[in-house]
Amino acid sequence: MLNEAYYAFLGAVQGRRATVQDPFSGEPIAARKGFLAVQTGGGAPFEGYADLFERDEFRDPAFAGRAQRERRVQEVRALLQESLADKDAKDVFLKGAQRRLLVGVVQGAGDLLSCEHLRARDFFIDLEHPATGTFRFPGELAKLSATPMSVRRRSPLLDEHRLEVLVELGLTPEETENPTPVPAASGGLQRVSRKPTLPLDGMRVLDLSYVFAVPYMAGLLSDLGAEVIKIEAPHRLDQTRDRTFRSYLDNDPGEDPWNRTGIFHVLNRGKQSLVLDMGKPEGRDVFRELVQKSDIVLENYTPRVMPKWGLHYEELKKLKPSLIMLSNTGYGSSGPWSAFPSQGTTLEATMGITYYTGYRGDKPWKAGQSYPDFLACWAGLGALFAALMHMRKTGEGQWIDLGMYQIGAALVAEAILQKQLDGSERERIGNEHPEHVPSNLYRARGDDQWVAITVETDEQWAILARLMDQARLADDERFRHASGRRRHRNEINERVAQWLRERDALDVFRLLQSRRIACGPVFNARDLLVNEHLRHRGFYERVEHKPPIGPRPIIGRPYRLRFRDARIHKPAPRFGEDNRRILGELLGLKPEEIEALFQAGIVCDRPTQPGQAAPLNAEAMLRVGTLIAMDADYRSRLGLD
Repeated sequence: MLNEAYYAFLGAVQGRRATVQDPFSGEPIAARKGFLAVQTGGGAPFEGYADLFERDEFRDPAFAGRAQRERRVQEVRALLQESLADKDAKDVFLKGAQRRLLVGVVQGAGDLLSCEHLRARDFFIDLEHPATGTFRFPGELAKLSATPMSVRRRSPLLDEHRLEVLVELGLTPEETENPTPVPAASGGLQRVSRKPTLPLDGMRVLDLSYVFAVPYMAGLLSDLGAEVIKIEAPHRLDQTRDRTFRSYLDNDPGEDPWNRTGIFHVLNRGKQSLVLDMGKPEGRDVFRELVQKSDIVLENYTPRVMPKWGLHYEELKKLKPSLIMLSNTGYGSSGPWSAFPSQGTTLEATMGITYYTGYRGDKPWKAGQSYPDFLACWAGLGALFAALMHMRKTGEGQWIDLGMYQIGAALVAEAILQKQLDGSERERIGNEHPEHVPSNLYRARGDDQWVAITVETDEQWAILARLMDQARLADDERFRHASGRRRHRNEINERVAQWLRERDALDVFRLLQSRRIACGPVFNARDLLVNEHLRHRGFYERVEHKPPIGPRPIIGRPYRLRFRDARIHKPAPRFGEDNRRILGELLGLKPEEIEALFQAGIVCDRPTQPGQAAPLNAEAMLRVGTLIAMDADYRSRLGLD
């Protein structure tokens, strides 16, 4: 998603994570015991890391900025490794988090099972199974105050509930063996008339969130018909509006850079913008009036902020008993780690994903940019829809306490079960599969072209061997069966790699797919945006923005509704674009009352602290591989000219 925004707005093709990246960007750093992930930001001064790592060198302004650290990356990494050489990563994590520094610790299944915070959040549940005994399973992804998530039963044995299902259907076992034909209905298929409405038509959402997870969640709610009002602060820009990601139109910040960032436009499509100083009583009064006219509130502040403002759920539901409120935080709103700061990069380590990411025999690796945010987005949507169903049936609202840490821990459930079964941790295996061989990424002909292939059956292996003009391999006893192929994994990988080196990635993709072998080319953002299949599916929607942005392809949804036209209804808003309409038309404020809010600085249409905007240093990023291309003709490639 983020990569597509860079291409759609400035023609930048992002490469894989560069080895010269700033070590303070979530890179796992080895300690005496374990690995630590460190991320700057979150409002903490960089000098705090000098104290945490006991390195006065980090007080030097030459280390304070990311660009400076990247120019001295080996020195910075060496200082961190030297500092951590006699420390346990978990101890440093706890010390840093208590000081409000962005740190994470690389945890595996054993660490998660013994985690005091997950225990305090009642995350794990014990289930007894007749085949395996009692084991601890990941439980609640989120805490819903009125309709708590629950596991209703263990996983079934094969065909265990056959009779139970037959009885419910009113059938006997004999009838299932010799079913009576059902006569066809006369007149063909009956067409059911459906109103051309969207599932969330008539719903109003107040979006207090920033950055990735919840803004995207709110954007998807807008696609489904909800009216979404994004409430922004006068003095603190959403990081996707400010200079953090620098996805400026044509790599030019212009005179109003906060309105020109591609990532903001992708995440916040379909919304309205109201700039409101929630730190002042007058701003909170306006917010309370909005709550009374809304159905959902979304926020991702730290757990202390909304209660400090007197806006926690128990207070808001007095204004609107049917209100649904979702609070998304790193570690949830309760438990010993609830106050710890977090970002996707540090959470990825702590929740277990980093531990299992990497190559055989190598250290853990970071999976990607803010990977946990998008897990939280989809988990949060599921929780919201459950709460909406309950509200529509009963009229009762509820609070959703969404802790991202729990969501990631649930993602590594197989490793958690394996740890309990035999005491082992799953090994890192790169792009390979624990059972299937071959299964890997293989270089194809051309500049950095790759293909992913997975052979799942002996029959598929025989087909692949013939396609490689090596039919004898299909009959070779070493390779005929999966167990043998696993033992000779390296030899098979080399044979497949040798066959692919002089072949076009797309040709191989089409050939293997035609033989029902799982295969896919490795695409970058440019490839995705011009892909004929995604275009045919309407996955990228052409959204008309006000000048100077104009039309842009914006990522849609991975699902399509059969009878309803879920779509991006309008572009993301300019900063404060809807201030007067919301205050006047929705809340009924008089012009002089609105003007008084502007004069008091409660409402504004320009940020009071915009910061110094700067374009991407494309030349430097191309040099180190963070970018692999800057297409001057990207508009014509995308059909925007």
